[in-house]
Amino acid sequence: MPNKGKGRSSGEGHVRKHSSGSYEARLYVPVKQRHLYGGKREISFWGKTEGLALSKRAAQKELEGIS
Repeated sequence: MPNKGKGRSSGEGHVRKHSSGSYEARLYVPVKQRHLYGGKREISFWGKTEGLALSKRAAQKELEGIS
């Protein structure tokens, strides 16, 4: 049986580490709300740690009511 790794739950998006050492978490923007973000499909949140980037994204998600 292959190793599947940790993974994320549905709707959690993804986090990646850049060569600079910082982390980027992305939030998907639904079609009906894209006009609020200049037509962007995703919004990026940056942090020095993975947890910090995820917490910034979670806070924005709650404030805006984006699901």
